[in-house]
Amino acid sequence: MIPRYFEDFQPGDSFDYGDELVTREDIVDFARVFDPEPFHIDEAAANDSMFGGLVASGLHVAALWRRMNVAAFPGIAMAGSPGWDEVRWLAPVRPGDRLTVTSRCVETRPLNSRPGLGLVRFFHRIDGRDGAARMTIAAVVFLRRRPAAF
Repeated sequence: MIPRYFEDFQPGDSFDYGDELVTREDIVDFARVFDPEPFHIDEAAANDSMFGGLVASGLHVAALWRRMNVAAFPGIAMAGSPGWDEVRWLAPVRPGDRLTVTSRCVETRPLNSRPGLGLVRFFHRIDGRDGAARMTIAAVVFLRRRPAAF
């Protein structure tokens, strides 16, 4: 596995990845532990909700995105993250949805205060099986710089 450093990302770079099937069991199991709203765990209650059926928790979708993201970038020289700037749940994820991701690099900036690190902003779009966006995340990460780069 070849390490990927700060210098390996440029604004405009785009990456497509992921293939995550979301099952009814996945939705209910996650929600029972982390987000036990009736429309995540009870089919009858979900049918009477504004969603008209069982839907995944937004937190579940974010966790699935994160798992796909880590798998897509093995060897990345991650040094942490100051957080996510924006998370939007645009449409429900339902049983049988198959999620994919497009991640676009929108900014790179060396950190003057920490010469061995750079800041990279990404915009991530998580799509369902129909190609429509289910969630978007604007996120910032700190990546180590290639040792010879500073």
